[in-house]
Amino acid sequence: MPISFFCLVLALALAGCAGLPAQQSRPRLVVVVSYDQFRGDYPDRWSALWGDRGFNRIAREGISFPYCYFDHADNKTGPGHAVQLTGVYPAKSGIVSNDFFDREAGRSFNCVEDTTALVLGAPGAKYGVSPRLLQTPTLGDHLRDQFPEAKVIGISIKDRAAVLMTGHRANLALWVEPQAGGFTTSSYYAASLPEWVGAWQQRGVAASCGGTTWKQAFPDERYTVSDNLPWEGKYPGGDRSFPHAIPAFDSTDRFWYPFILSPCSIETEFNLAAEAIRSEKLGADAIPDLLCISVSGTDYIGHLFGPDSREAQDIYYHADRVLGEFIDYIDREVGRENYVLVITSDHGVAPVPEMLLADSVRARVDAGRIRSIDLLGDIDEYLQATFPIGDSLKWIRAFDPPSLFLHDAAIAASGVSKPVVIDSLRTFLLGQPGIGIVVADWEMRQGRPSETPEEWYKLIRNDWYPSRSGDLLIYPRPYWVFGPAPANHGTPYDYDRHVPLMILGALPNTSDTRDLRTSPADIAPTLARLLGIDMPNTDGVPLPLHR
Repeated sequence: MPISFFCLVLALALAGCAGLPAQQSRPRLVVVVSYDQFRGDYPDRWSALWGDRGFNRIAREGISFPYCYFDHADNKTGPGHAVQLTGVYPAKSGIVSNDFFDREAGRSFNCVEDTTALVLGAPGAKYGVSPRLLQTPTLGDHLRDQFPEAKVIGISIKDRAAVLMTGHRANLALWVEPQAGGFTTSSYYAASLPEWVGAWQQRGVAASCGGTTWKQAFPDERYTVSDNLPWEGKYPGGDRSFPHAIPAFDSTDRFWYPFILSPCSIETEFNLAAEAIRSEKLGADAIPDLLCISVSGTDYIGHLFGPDSREAQDIYYHADRVLGEFIDYIDREVGRENYVLVITSDHGVAPVPEMLLADSVRARVDAGRIRSIDLLGDIDEYLQATFPIGDSLKWIRAFDPPSLFLHDAAIAASGVSKPVVIDSLRTFLLGQPGIGIVVADWEMRQGRPSETPEEWYKLIRNDWYPSRSGDLLIYPRPYWVFGPAPANHGTPYDYDRHVPLMILGALPNTSDTRDLRTSPADIAPTLARLLGIDMPNTDGVPLPLHR
């Protein structure tokens, strides 16, 4: 007997309900596109420069969730991409940062490091690559459990984005390794690059960008931000203002870094994605496939020039243009009724502190920059003065914001307990310029830290993974950033947590959800429901989709 409309709406609204919605066919292809550092306010700020075929088409013909926030504190590329398609936060996935120190192993790791998985064509790569350090399954893993013939493919400039979005059972993850001459993979996925990837590489799509120039797309008056601002970084081999020249192609960062910092990198990623759809016949039959694309160039631009730069505004014009062409392509090749396209991001970004301080309207804003080397020097000096241990021992074992690890041998030599040392250091840190939140590991183990507001504790708790989180977790105050890059992220504040979430394609009709508060952790369970597969134990919940 057909399910009633009331039951359909109820089934869609209740979290955790497995199975395909009634009268809703399973999509043949799911495409998840993550624009690295795509802050949640950009669609409102910059849509006037966009055309009708990209982001604005999704807003018009699909569904947008404007109130989408990550519910964890250390908002960076690795953790964000893991959240999107595992549906869980770092406390479960173990991906607490891009790089992290592991207590049990006694050393630092990149979040996708695996010494046994060699990068193909790049014997000098810094590390092997696989999803081994990811502690939870992804949507792709569950999809291939239920449909072994399903294809799961990830594409990005960054290895961690391609790997963490797709998971342990992916057929292929592709990323750029200059030494390999472009896109490659590791031995975890294949003994050699698939033939179609090699053939695509031979066509020289990326190489053709060599010797070209990135010029701004519009006259000056069309932009809402100025060019050549004093706090911006400089384009490689150039300066802070348009145009930006891309050197001739070669297998070094001399070409690849400027390439990534240009619209060419976005065009190349989507060209490769279209080739994957053609060559792997994604979406061609009733067995569902998953394609994950992470656009990395937007993040590189944001770090170098800042979110309020003309380069950032212009790169998103090109992102919109290329997305429109890609939507046209999958409409033709797969059919709108056969696919679901998700647009989101792995994190936002803070404003450039120097910009805030230079703005007369915001002159009273508390903003600034924390140099890690200076902070570590101050920490060491304080601990040596307060708990003398001599010169033969070192206090600091590792620091990757927000995690600070201390040497147990130094604490033992001090003659006082670890909580005493930690509490003393926390008090010291909270008195330092720009430091806003400091939480001790022992407090996290025992429950809610008494001196940390509940709103911050909940976000930090979702990040805390005991063997990979520090003795102290240190976060800056709002509008303060770690490091020398003009713009940065990695905090619990809204500008780092707020990202877009937009969906287009074969969607059921449900109630209006424009004001619904959502999270990128909801993406995986939502897609699992549309695919009719079970994805248990997620932090996110299935969204009540509508058109």
